[in-house]
Amino acid sequence: MTRGILGQGEGPQRARFSLPKPPVIIRKAIQLGSPHGQGPAPAWVKRRADAAAGNAPQQVMLTMDKVQAAILDWNYYEVVKGGVAHMQMMKPVPKTFSSAAMYAETFKSLLLEELRASAQQVYEEDSRASRSARQKPGSLVGVAMKLQSQQRLSTLFQLELTMDKIEGPGFRMDDLLLLVRPEGDPLQQDPGPHCLLLVNQLEDTPGIHGQTTLHASASFSGNAPGRQADEALRRLLPGTTWHATRVMSCTPHLRQFQALCKLGSLPTQHLQHILQPRATGPSLKPHNLASALVSNSLKASLEQHYNESQQRAICACLSASEPFTLIQGPPGTGKTAAIIGIISALLLARRPVATANGKSSASEAALDAEYAQNKRSRLSKKDTGNPLKLTGEAPPVRVLVCAQSNAAVDELVERLGTQGLFAVSSNGKARRIPAMVRMGKMESATSTAQWFQIDAVAAANDEHVGEAQGSYTAARRRVREIRQEMDTLHEKMRAMEAATQASDQPVAEEQGEDGAGLSGTSSTDVAAGEDTCKSAARKAARPSSKVQAEKLAGLKARKKELHGQLNANRVSAKAGPEEVAKAKRAVRQAIVDHAEIVACTLSAAGGDLLNLTHTGRRFDAVLTDEAAQALEPAALIPLQMLAANGGKVVLVGDPKQLPATVLSRAAQAKLLSQSLFERLQQAGHGVVMLSEQYRMHPAISMWPSLFFYERKLLDGPELRDGSCRRAPWHSRPCFPPLAFFDCQEGRERSGAGAGGSLSNSTEAELAAKLLAGLLKRHGEDVREVALLTPYRAQLGILRRAAQRELDEKALLTVTFATVDGFQGKEADVVIFSCVRASGEASKIGFLADVRRMNVGLTRARRSLWVIGHRKTLLSCAPWASFLKDCQKRKALFSAASPFSGLLHAPLSQLLASSPGSEDGVLTKRPRDVEPASEGSKRSRTLDKRSNADASQHRRRAAGSYE
Repeated sequence: MTRGILGQGEGPQRARFSLPKPPVIIRKAIQLGSPHGQGPAPAWVKRRADAAAGNAPQQVMLTMDKVQAAILDWNYYEVVKGGVAHMQMMKPVPKTFSSAAMYAETFKSLLLEELRASAQQVYEEDSRASRSARQKPGSLVGVAMKLQSQQRLSTLFQLELTMDKIEGPGFRMDDLLLLVRPEGDPLQQDPGPHCLLLVNQLEDTPGIHGQTTLHASASFSGNAPGRQADEALRRLLPGTTWHATRVMSCTPHLRQFQALCKLGSLPTQHLQHILQPRATGPSLKPHNLASALVSNSLKASLEQHYNESQQRAICACLSASEPFTLIQGPPGTGKTAAIIGIISALLLARRPVATANGKSSASEAALDAEYAQNKRSRLSKKDTGNPLKLTGEAPPVRVLVCAQSNAAVDELVERLGTQGLFAVSSNGKARRIPAMVRMGKMESATSTAQWFQIDAVAAANDEHVGEAQGSYTAARRRVREIRQEMDTLHEKMRAMEAATQASDQPVAEEQGEDGAGLSGTSSTDVAAGEDTCKSAARKAARPSSKVQAEKLAGLKARKKELHGQLNANRVSAKAGPEEVAKAKRAVRQAIVDHAEIVACTLSAAGGDLLNLTHTGRRFDAVLTDEAAQALEPAALIPLQMLAANGGKVVLVGDPKQLPATVLSRAAQAKLLSQSLFERLQQAGHGVVMLSEQYRMHPAISMWPSLFFYERKLLDGPELRDGSCRRAPWHSRPCFPPLAFFDCQEGRERSGAGAGGSLSNSTEAELAAKLLAGLLKRHGEDVREVALLTPYRAQLGILRRAAQRELDEKALLTVTFATVDGFQGKEADVVIFSCVRASGEASKIGFLADVRRMNVGLTRARRSLWVIGHRKTLLSCAPWASFLKDCQKRKALFSAASPFSGLLHAPLSQLLASSPGSEDGVLTKRPRDVEPASEGSKRSRTLDKRSNADASQHRRRAAGSYE
C-alpha cells in the first residue's frame, strides 16, 4: 500500500487526489468562506477583500533609527551654512497618497529640511551673539565630557559619556549636541574632528557624587571617507575627553517623525481618509438637533446657548458616517464656546439618554447639587475643585483635546474649569465641571487652569507615592543607624581584643626573677614587693580568657546580623527612587485613565501622555483646536491614541488665517505649511462654518466678510445695529470704528544684516499720537489697546514712540505685538502699522499674504485704525480692495505732520484728497482682486469687474511670503 501525497490511501486514491481541481471548485471554496457560509472566512480571503475595499493594513518602512541616522549623518557646518544635499528628495505634498509609505517619505524629507532650517537659524543667532554671552556660567557651550564606552547597535552608535553635574538647566533628552575635541566655543574656531549626538538618557553616575552619565546616539554611515566625522569616529576611544555644545532641542520634530513611523497603526478608516480623502462631508447633508442622538434636555441646553451654525457643528461631530469633522471658526464666531458644546455632546452621546417622557435618568436636583458642590470646592483652599477621582469606575467616554499652542490649551482648560460642560438636565441650565487633566507645561497663571495640571492632580492623590517615599526614606535612615551601630561595635571589639592580648602577657618581670622581690629585708625590696602585689591583684581582676572569648563571639554575631540588615536596607534604599518613580507613574496612569477630558498641546501628546496611553485606555474622540495652524504630521500625533475600533476626529480652525510657521522656504514651497485641515478641505471634504461673529463692530467686519468669507460671516443679532460696540470716542472724527491713515511721509528702513526686519519711524510716531490722544481723552473707557505690525523691528520703534507720549501707568493697557503673535486674541482698539513704504508702487512682501492681512484686520472690537503708505499698498490687490472700500465709506484719511493736528481736525480735512482722477489709482480695477460672490447684499462695496480673476489672486497671494 502506498500513501497518497495529499492523504492516506491506496494507489488509485492517490491518483484521484493528484488530479488538478477545476476552477469551479476554487470558486465554490471561496463562497463557503463568505459571511453567508457556515464558518468564518479564511484570513487570506479577508485580506484580499480588505485590499479590494482599500482597507488593507498599510506598511510604513520608516523607523526612528532611520530618522535619527539621517539627522546624525549631517555634516553640521555644511548644513547650517545652507547645505541642501537632501533637498532633491523633497516632493510637494499632493492632495492624495497611494500608500502610507509614500505619505511617510513625503513628509520625512520635508521635516528633515525644516529641522535643518531650524538648526541654521540657531547657528546664525549664536554666531551674532558675543563670546561672553555664549560662554557665561550655565551656558551649554564646550562642556567637557569623558567617553566611557561606545558600541554599534544596528545603524547607530551608542555612546556613554560622563561629565560634572551642571548647575541649573542642563542637557535634556532629545537635545542635539555638537561633539568636538578642542576646548572652547566651536562657533569661534575650527573644531577639527566633530560629530552630532542625540541625547537618549541622563542619569546620576552610580557611586560618584556630582557626576552625570549621558547616553547618546551617533551615526557615521552617511559620511564619505575623509570627512571630519570619520576622523571623529577613529578618535572616539574610551578615556578620551571631548567637548559638547547644545545645538537645539529636537523634541517637537522627533514626535512628528514618530507619528509618521506609527502611521500604519491608525484605525483603518481614519488612515484611509487621511491618504485618500473623499469628496463628502458634513456640509453636504443637513444637520440639526432634532436628528441628533442626544437627550431632550441636552438639546434644550444647546438650543438655548448656541446659534444655528454652532448647533450644526455640534451635530456634525456626532455623525458616525465620517471619521473626520471639519469646523471652520472665523474671527469672533464663538469657537471656544462651540468646542464646549461639542465636548458635552461627545461625552453624553454614548451615555444613557433621556427616557420617553424627556426626563433624564439623573435627577435635576442631583445635578444641581453636584454643580453647587463643585462651585464650593473651587472656593475651598483644601480642594482643587477638580472632580477627578482615582476610585470607582473610569468614565465610559473619553475625549482628548489638543491645540497647537499652550495659550490655546490653557484657554480651553480655563473655560471648561469655570463654565463647565452641559449636563443632562430637564431645565437646560445645569452645568458640571468635568473630570479633566492638563498635561505638559502651562503658560496661564490662573489658579483655575492650574488646578487641572497633572502635577497638581497627582499631588492631591499622592497616597501611594507617599508610601513608596516613606519606605525609601525609612530604608535610608535605617542604613545610617546600622552604620552608626556598627561603628560603635567595631570600637568595642577593638578594645576587647586589646584587653585580651594584654591579659595573655607573662608577669615574671613584675614578680622578679625566682621571686626575689618577695624575700629581701631592705626598704627597696619592700617597695618592690608592694608593686608586685598590686600587679598580681590587677591580673586577678581581669576577666578570664573564656569570658573574653564569649563576649567577643557575641559582638561578632551582632556584627554579622547588622551586615545582613545593612545589605537588605541598602537594596531597599537603592531601589527606593525607582519604586517612588514607579508609584508616581502609577498615579499619573490612574489620573489619565479616570479623566474624561485630557488636554495638551499637539507636541505634548507625543510625550508622557503617549507612553501612558500605550498601557492604559485610549480615547473615543480627538478634538484639535487651531488645526489650521498645525503642520500635518503634528496633527497626527494625538491620533495615535484613538481607540482601536476608531473614533471621531474633530478639527477646528480657520484656513483663512495664518498657517503653521515654516522656517525653510524650500519646504514651504513644497506645501509643508499646509495643514491637514486645509488638505482635506481642498480634496473636497465638507466643512461646517461658524457664521455669526460677536467681536467686531459692523464697520470693521464688513470688508473681511466680503473678501475672505464670501459674505457668509454675519454679525450677531446684538451687533447688527452696532449699538453694543459703540464707544464714546467714536464721536470724534479722527477716532471712528474704521479708518485708514495714509502716512505719505513715512519710508521703510531695513535692519542690519541679510534679511533684516523692516521698520518705519514715521508710522510709529503717528501711531503714538493716536494712542496718546485716545488714552488722554478716553482712558477710562478703553480696556485694551493693541499696536500691531507684521515686522518685529517695528515693535521696538512703536514701543519707544509710545513711551515718549505716555507714562508707564497709561501703557499698562497697551499691548505691542506682531500680527502673527496676536492671532487668537482681541482688543477694544487696534492700531495696525503696515510699515511698507517705498515711495512708489512695489511688491510688499509677506504683508501681501491675505491670511496675515485677515488676522490683522479682525482683532478689534470697537475701533480699527490702519496706518500705511497708500501708493505702496495699492500695488497689492487685496490692499487695493480694502483701500477702495475705506474711501467709499469715507474712512480713508490723509495724515501729514504735525500729527497732533489730526486729533482736532474736522472730517472734511481728514479725508484723503480725491482729484479728478480720484488719485489716479483708486479708480483702477485691479485685475486680481477677489470679490464677493453673486447675491451679496454688501457686494456694492467691491468692484464687480474683479470677479473673473478671484481664484487666481487667492492662490498667488496665499503663497506670498517674505
